Amino acid sequence: MPDGTPPAVEFHRCIRKYADDLLEEVERLEVAQRSGGGSAAEFTSSMVTDADRLLRRAYRRPTRPSKGEIAWRICVALALVGVGVATNNLDEWWGLVLFVASIGVSLTGTILDLVGERS
Repeated sequence: MPDGTPPAVEFHRCIRKYADDLLEEVERLEVAQRSGGGSAAEFTSSMVTDADRLLRRAYRRPTRPSKGEIAWRICVALALVGVGVATNNLDEWWGLVLFVASIGVSLTGTILDLVGERS
């Protein structure tokens, strides 16, 4: 907040800026959906909702994966490498064990990673 500016004035300035940004985004969405007929601008409530979602997503900081998630993804990648090594050694007993373990870890890890991204 600039020095000497009352909080209410700054609050209203921020609201006006967000409203201007929202209107600009709605107009961009409307132009993208308008057919080539050159008809007059027609905003819908879904366009306003979509523009609001786009603006809010842009204002939020993108989340970074935690160290645990990164370690888990590295584990899954190494398990996939293990699948490749094991397929070259399926005639050995350890190749079969490594193959089964690597497939299990990589499938479990991939499924858990996908479920975690959805929630």
